[in-house]
Amino acid sequence: MDISDIWKKIHSFLSPQNLIIMLAASAFAPVPFTAILVVTTVVLILTEPEYQKGLFYFKGALLIPAFCCYALIVALFNRNIYGFILAPVFFVIFTIFCFVRKFITSKTFETCLSAVCLMVIPATLYAFIEMFTNKEEGKLVYRCTSYFLNANYFGALMAAAVIICAYKIVSSKGKAFIYYPIALLAVLDIYLSASLFAIVEVVVGIAFYLLLSKHYRLFCLMVVVGSVGIILITSLPELLPRLYEASGTTGYRVRIWGVAIREIMHKPLFGRGFLGYDGVRMQYSGSYETVHCHNLVIDSLLNFGIVGSALLFMMLYYIMIRFVKCFKRDSGSTVLIMIASIMLAAVSHMFTDITFFWIQTGLFYAIILGGTGIEERRLN
Repeated sequence: MDISDIWKKIHSFLSPQNLIIMLAASAFAPVPFTAILVVTTVVLILTEPEYQKGLFYFKGALLIPAFCCYALIVALFNRNIYGFILAPVFFVIFTIFCFVRKFITSKTFETCLSAVCLMVIPATLYAFIEMFTNKEEGKLVYRCTSYFLNANYFGALMAAAVIICAYKIVSSKGKAFIYYPIALLAVLDIYLSASLFAIVEVVVGIAFYLLLSKHYRLFCLMVVVGSVGIILITSLPELLPRLYEASGTTGYRVRIWGVAIREIMHKPLFGRGFLGYDGVRMQYSGSYETVHCHNLVIDSLLNFGIVGSALLFMMLYYIMIRFVKCFKRDSGSTVLIMIASIMLAAVSHMFTDITFFWIQTGLFYAIILGGTGIEERRLN
């Protein structure tokens, strides 16, 4: 076997469908694996003409490179090193979204969802190891992150996994006996992460899915179970220890928003580039130490100003309008309902945090939203 035969086998293994499946699984894996898969995909896109053809061929697609160039230039002028690095990373994630949208098939997408669910298992094991081995002042770790950047990102991805499990079970797109225990593990992970808004994501996502898919009895059952849960938590708040910190975390966010709004007033037009808050917070005594504003709108205005935010939201508008058109044509599609449920759940979190601001979470949402390519081709 010569080198050309080996290359052909590697090339066959790294087919678009296999790459998409591996990318989806890597979003729930340690960051080095995610980075390797992302870089491999980008290299293949750059070197394979068949991957490039028609990749950005849809209305509003050119806004993606335009926005990334804008973010790069703004960061450069503001000497924002992190922003300068993140602008091309943002472009890479959106390029992968376009790649997924072009090559995704129904079978591949379902395999991606199954792979994501299976990856909950090692993430849970790692979270337990973290909890029992990393002790703080002799106590078990309070908020587990597993192998994600922070507990909120961990919780957000596990919330999405719960919604996917619900979709698999309710739509009969998989063997239910597999997805019940995985959903329970994901719920346990949310508890270990102590991310309160991850709970909100689960409730919003599953409620939306059950209503749109017309499973009204299951929705009513969910309301009953949720009501019992609220009563239990109200009666025994120690079940969710972080509830005691709710007022404190709200106070932190108010301080962050106050600093950000004052800085937006100083540079309202063009902003400072990605992670602009990290560069300005030190100018204010008592400012909360974090890298973003914990609110999508405020963070966008601080980072990119009115001009850049208009570009960003126009880009997102064109992407979402395609999804809405598909949904109007086939409102009974369980795949589209599931995608809408996950994205709506993520948006519900954007008022208090920005959970897609990391390679794992950003990649995951790019793949989920890229799944609309299946319905776009079918309906066209």
